[in-house]
Amino acid sequence: MVKDNLNNLKKEYTKVKVKYKLPEFAKLNSEFEIEKLAGKKTDFLLRGIRRNIEQRAGNFLKMLEEFVNPSFASVASLTLMKSFTERERLLVKNSYENIVDLMLKAAILEIDYNEKREAGFINDAVKIWEVTKKDLAELMVTAERIWKQKIVDEKVDYNYFG
Repeated sequence: MVKDNLNNLKKEYTKVKVKYKLPEFAKLNSEFEIEKLAGKKTDFLLRGIRRNIEQRAGNFLKMLEEFVNPSFASVASLTLMKSFTERERLLVKNSYENIVDLMLKAAILEIDYNEKREAGFINDAVKIWEVTKKDLAELMVTAERIWKQKIVDEKVDYNYFG
């Protein structure tokens, strides 16, 4: 039954993929887990895919928000941000701007559904995500290295434990 639902989703996706020249199902699924839509009855498949893209991007936006707005950041985020070079700060800035741009475009579609514009969003989002994903990967590798170094070398003092 689950396999049938996934196959039905792939069939429905193939129709809109051809109509709007969308990326391959496997590509979208590996990046945005669109298989979660399998078994859900909807006349708005592209809206569901857009929402999956929003969810993935939104997860990273929350993390980047702490770097961009340190007044409400966690100790970990503050520790990392203080250690970032100009290069890492630029990665934060670019990733943040790209994701906010995606989220604003998605919000417009949430207000006013249009299948053709949903398809355009998906195509644009995949292109933007490819660039942003590389920046985020570089940033996360650096953040992990910095964090491990801080803990080993400096014995991070969290100052307040209740």
